[in-house]
Amino acid sequence: MRQGVSGAGRTLRRFRGELKVDFRIAPHVAWQRLEDEAVIIDIPERTAIGLNPSGTYVWGLIEDHDLEGIAARVADHFRITPERALSDVTALLEELRSRGLVEEAE
Repeated sequence: MRQGVSGAGRTLRRFRGELKVDFRIAPHVAWQRLEDEAVIIDIPERTAIGLNPSGTYVWGLIEDHDLEGIAARVADHFRITPERALSDVTALLEELRSRGLVEEAE
């Protein structure tokens, strides 16, 4: 079982000569991983969402990888095309951002 409360997050870093934006888990979010699924809790809103195994895999990569890095790992792990992985990861991160669960690191 893995759990956490988000921390300070990561900042912009160099990747292939360009600045890439990293994401971080929002500071007001708690989460717990049970086997291959995760429950994400927005503490002030008193709401929770569950992530399926692929969403949980992405969640575990958010604070250590930029968007392209997450997509590359997802493509490799789930054996899908890089384009499909980038599209799926982008959609998930946008959904999580719209719910206030992740944010761009500053």
